Amino acid sequence: IIYKKENNKLTFEFFAQNHDMYSNNDYSKYISLTQNGQEYYYYNSTDPNDTCVLIWHNNGFSYNLYANQPVEELVKIAESIY
Repeated sequence: IIYKKENNKLTFEFFAQNHDMYSNNDYSKYISLTQNGQEYYYYNSTDPNDTCVLIWHNNGFSYNLYANQPVEELVKIAESIY
C-alpha cells in the first residue's frame, strides 16, 4: 500500500513471516524498541534521499512501514494497523 500526498510518501508492506527480509543499514542508524509488548526495529536513514523503515512481526506476518517520519510517528501508525 502506498500513500502519497505532495512530497510525503508512506509505504506499507506485509509478508508471511517465513519471508526473508533485508534492510541495507550502511546508511542508517538502527534501534530496536518495545512498546505495549510489541518489538519494533527502526532504521533511521542518514541519507536524505532515502526513507526510514519500521519493521515488526506479529501473528505470523512481518510488516514494513517506510516513511520519512520519526520513530514515534511510525509506531503510532503501526499500532493502528491491528
